[in-house]
Amino acid sequence: MGRRATEPLLFASVVAAAIAAGGPARAAGEMGFGLSYDARVPLGSFRDFVSDPGWQGFQGSLDYFPIDAVSVGVAVQYELFRQDFPTQTMQIPNGAITSEVFRHAAVWSIFPVARAYLLPRAVVRPYLALGVGPVDVIHNAQASDVVVSNDRWALMVQPSAGVFYRIGPNPPYGLRDDPGFGVSASLSYAWTSSSFGAVSNLSSLGAQLGLYGKY
Repeated sequence: MGRRATEPLLFASVVAAAIAAGGPARAAGEMGFGLSYDARVPLGSFRDFVSDPGWQGFQGSLDYFPIDAVSVGVAVQYELFRQDFPTQTMQIPNGAITSEVFRHAAVWSIFPVARAYLLPRAVVRPYLALGVGPVDVIHNAQASDVVVSNDRWALMVQPSAGVFYRIGPNPPYGLRDDPGFGVSASLSYAWTSSSFGAVSNLSSLGAQLGLYGKY
């Protein structure tokens, strides 16, 4: 069985293990909300379009906890990649232009996401997550006063791994020992089916740091 075929089975087994280790469903029916800063590095052929990191990104999520060890919800994500190039020749429909070139790619996505939390009722809780859903990639290249742009929808698959650090309990204060308000940090890999020009399957590696509350 190939690596692509075994990855979903591996994720499912981790989720099952987290559920088994979760103990009593103390957090059943709770909601979680997170907001994170997201910095990205373009990977693969995407680096032929822009090679600079994308520093303007964010993630937001709204989650439901059927049990303390598992959450399901929806996430919104935005990334912006941009780079200026010295004098280059840019191909256009009716010929070519040689000048300074500015390239820009904005990536919007909204997708369902599932998370499996380890170490129930601990102050520090590692987790694994998987999100799959639509992504809108808007990219353009500008040379002089000529802009070549495109806007297309594609599919995104994003596995990630992170950790939640509790800095405050859930209300009523002092009566629960499952995580409430805290800080989250994670790493994620985003693969999309979006292709344009020399870019095939736009992908990136991201690092996220933010706040998360569970009530």
